[in-house]
Amino acid sequence: MQKGDKFVQIGVTTVRNFNDTDFVDVPLYVQVSELKNNGLSESEENLLKKVSSALMRIYERKIVQYITETQKERVSYGTN
Repeated sequence: MQKGDKFVQIGVTTVRNFNDTDFVDVPLYVQVSELKNNGLSESEENLLKKVSSALMRIYERKIVQYITETQKERVSYGTN
């Protein structure tokens, strides 16, 4: 490890006692070449884009339904 190296936490593992009780949580890190202005590495940003895209496909119908119902409620209350 050198000064200026950048690391991103990717998870946590738990070290256990011999009697199978939790002893200590240990964060897991990977080294990244650079962080963007938003504080994310390229791979983190790509992963977030993929996950959010998948969630939007899954929940698109429910989101449209929610917006439609909210607009109907506003009209029935006389607000825009």
